[in-house]
Amino acid sequence: MPAYRFPILIIRDPAGFHTAILVEDNGDVAAIAETPAGAVQQLRDHLERLYRRFEWMTPPDFTKPELTTIKVEIRPEYLEGRRPYPCGETIVLRVPVVMGQTLAGLRIASLPTMSIRFNYYDADDLRPLATQYVQNKLRGLTPADVARYLAPMSAQLDDVVIQIPRERREKIEAPELEALAAIADPLGSREMRSRYSRAWERDDLVTRLVDALCVERAPILLVGESGIGKTSILADAARRIERDNRELSSRAIAEPGRPDAETIRKVSRFWLTSAPRIISGMKYLGMWQERVETVIGEVGHLSGVLCIENLLDLVRTGGNSPVSSVAAYLLPYLQRSELRLVAEATPAEVDAIRRLLPGLADVFHIVTIPPFSRASAISAMTQVAQSHRQNLQIDFDRAVIDVVHRLFSRFMPYSPFPGKAAAFISELFDRASRTRTTGQSLRIAPADAIDLFIRQTGLPQVFLRDEIPLDPQIVANALHQQVIGQETPCRAAASVITTFKAGLNDPE
Repeated sequence: MPAYRFPILIIRDPAGFHTAILVEDNGDVAAIAETPAGAVQQLRDHLERLYRRFEWMTPPDFTKPELTTIKVEIRPEYLEGRRPYPCGETIVLRVPVVMGQTLAGLRIASLPTMSIRFNYYDADDLRPLATQYVQNKLRGLTPADVARYLAPMSAQLDDVVIQIPRERREKIEAPELEALAAIADPLGSREMRSRYSRAWERDDLVTRLVDALCVERAPILLVGESGIGKTSILADAARRIERDNRELSSRAIAEPGRPDAETIRKVSRFWLTSAPRIISGMKYLGMWQERVETVIGEVGHLSGVLCIENLLDLVRTGGNSPVSSVAAYLLPYLQRSELRLVAEATPAEVDAIRRLLPGLADVFHIVTIPPFSRASAISAMTQVAQSHRQNLQIDFDRAVIDVVHRLFSRFMPYSPFPGKAAAFISELFDRASRTRTTGQSLRIAPADAIDLFIRQTGLPQVFLRDEIPLDPQIVANALHQQVIGQETPCRAAASVITTFKAGLNDPE
């Protein structure tokens, strides 16, 4: 039968007992016995029961383990009221660290005795990062509290192997996705790739999300204003992970219990859906709950991730109140890590979720998507334009990007970049493409951007074109013709309008 191999850390305490700690689960799964063999057997029995009960559980994702030890200086402290009183001397802790790699090739480190796990990029980063994590965890503890983390008498790296029934392997290799395909779309499909553009100027956030998806077992919540690019970041992270999986497909054949290479190439692990789609067509009591159960099982067989477009919709869908909603039904599965989930929400929606269904937001690892700086926004829009130029063979004036940024910053301040601004640039190129005749060479100018903005917003061009002057007296006369006997208010209104034209008004 196929087998899964889990790295474990075996430590001996001063009383002579041995503890076997599962490295991959941050030290949360452990067994204790008088002998190392006894502790390992307990851990093996637990894992076998777990994998027999939950067939969808994923194989271990911690390979090439190596054991090292770091020394960390800790200064315990006492707390009187709100004032800390640090001790006079520091304590040097020797902390076992297990280094390894995920199947996607990312460096990973686990500190099982501290319940700490993190990713890192360079070997030189390991010790400073581990030191920082340990010091943060133990900050504010008394000497008695710190004593619980003193180094064990000995620590050694081992592994535990469990046998997986062959029928489970066959089920994984040929997953049935009828329920999942009915309510969700694979993010890796060609159609979905064309729907969401690249997450320009967000490489750091994409990398952070990839790390979280590869390491974190907790559900992930992307928080940012509407139009800021949450779904594009998720789609980019999904593409990167699935590309790495395809590159590892030949290796995956040799991994017991993993899908074969053909399955990895054909089946997406990331599926995007929404609350209305989950309950669509479900008329009778218990129908959508049964569908959700089936979807959870199918996602589990893929070692997949269910992606939700709007978390607040889950709270408001499926029952008469939030406590009987789809979100409430999923909450126990999320708490037990039986469902991998990525959702999106705005900051205002997160506040509403905390009011409507307390406890839901707390199970999520929150990734905040900050707004673009001016330089990043211009760079992102430039890359969008260059992509269209390459695809459509239409050139553009570099000043177009500055004009678009100025228009959206000034007249649509509540639409964050890139969102509508990127869609506006795409529309510019589409309009030019539709009007082009065979063999004609086109170049988009700033005037084209202003014309399209006028068409979309209805704003008078006098406010958008700097070359058109606006005399205060002419504005006042125009207002006097429409409002009789109100000379002072007309002058005040004319002053406001001309101030706005000059761009001297409060931007807020």
